[in-house]
Amino acid sequence: MRCAGERNVAVFARAVRGSGRGVFARHRTAYCRGSIPGRLRASMFISRWDAAVAGKVPETLSNRLGIAVAGRIYKAYLDQLSNPRCQRAYNHGARPQRLLWASTGTKDPKASDILYIKALASPFTVNTMPRQR
Repeated sequence: MRCAGERNVAVFARAVRGSGRGVFARHRTAYCRGSIPGRLRASMFISRWDAAVAGKVPETLSNRLGIAVAGRIYKAYLDQLSNPRCQRAYNHGARPQRLLWASTGTKDPKASDILYIKALASPFTVNTMPRQR
């Protein structure tokens, strides 16, 4: 049985692949060479996963779902970055889409303010830093 998290990871992975196909297609046209877009972001709202299951999971699993889903998404993202077709586009000036970890402030007052920040600091990502509580 697939859970909603797995389904959303698959949807997110398809979106990242679609973005890569768009960059590659744009690169192939002589008209657009040299104007390959950069600064593409794919946003993932982390704490919303944990807020959705708060009180429905054992305490030992509290505040872990967002990080687990983000880890699966990051793996799919790295697979896309290493795709030979995307590598060719990057070699010609395209910039990879970056993951933006959003909603990284914990909603649980018992959790550390930097729980998600520490877990998700990774290459090729952007992490929003919440204001201190």
